[in-house]
Amino acid sequence: MRVAFDDLGALIPDKLFPISFVRLQGADVSRLSSRVPFDGRASWEYVDESHAEGKHGGSPRMRLVFNSHGQRLLKGLQLSWGVHLQLGTHLIIDHFIQDAEWYEDLMEMLQRSGARLFSVGVFCSLAELERRESSRGDGKFEGRPLGLARRSDELCHTHPLVYDVTVQGDEESTEQSVDRIVAALKAGRHITD
Repeated sequence: MRVAFDDLGALIPDKLFPISFVRLQGADVSRLSSRVPFDGRASWEYVDESHAEGKHGGSPRMRLVFNSHGQRLLKGLQLSWGVHLQLGTHLIIDHFIQDAEWYEDLMEMLQRSGARLFSVGVFCSLAELERRESSRGDGKFEGRPLGLARRSDELCHTHPLVYDVTVQGDEESTEQSVDRIVAALKAGRHITD
């Protein structure tokens, strides 16, 4: 079964979306709980970190930040994955690990579940990440502000997780990536903690 960080979007009622996101979609902001950006009512916000240190620098550089409600939903989502693992459900977890706390919660859940972990690091060049970002805009969760890719590339993969295999999404086809992952699985390389 495939589960993902993006499943969080289905858990959050649209009235708790941030004003910036709803405006980006061209939708009506009057239905929102939030009245002004960063008033604490939206489950998440996009924060401009263009002046923060990072390997790319420049502008725009945006970061996804959850309020306490959004943080609880993320933690609960990860805990639900742990329950599935304890029940013996095989999961493919598609996770965007931006923050150290997200990583720590995820690893704690995985350890408690007793599940065998096989980790895949998915990498992509900044140029391709930004190309994909600018081409999004499905009117739902895909239309995001420019700069998330640039900042996320600076934040993701900074955790101490050692990958069993890595793939380069802009240099190899999906089929080639899958073949490398399957070959690594068959070779029996995995982390047991």
